[in-house]
Amino acid sequence: GFRCDVNKQMSPSMLVMHSFALSPASAASSSPMQGGPPPPPPSSYTFITQVGDDSGGIFVSRVDTARGGVDARMHRPLLGGLALLKLQMSLSGSENDTLLAEVDVGTAIPILTWTANLKYGSMGGGPVWGANYWQAITPNFLMGGEGMYIA
Repeated sequence: GFRCDVNKQMSPSMLVMHSFALSPASAASSSPMQGGPPPPPPSSYTFITQVGDDSGGIFVSRVDTARGGVDARMHRPLLGGLALLKLQMSLSGSENDTLLAEVDVGTAIPILTWTANLKYGSMGGGPVWGANYWQAITPNFLMGGEGMYIA
């Protein structure tokens, strides 16, 4: 087999990555024996882009031919850093597509002694709701809870 990773810094805030993997020609016709080594992964191509901006936002995307999927993720500070918006998406052409949105509050402000998170999305074809809250009791001890509902 052969693998090649190519990384290119397009600008100070943008990175592009290409990953090629070629499996051996004999791998297509071989079948692993009981207790033998697993077969090598199939040949694949993956393309990843990462972009950051001056306000602290991060954007990542990936196209993966071995999985047949597209993934995307975004983190964006809101309200001067008091809250952080997170969006995550995974599309693969199956019933396991995912879309999840989260808002973290209080995580980026060091003087706050609490953090909260709200989640909403879709996983495996059903809606998902979630929330959590954490409170610092002492500088080294936190208490809180989390709940999720998956329909």
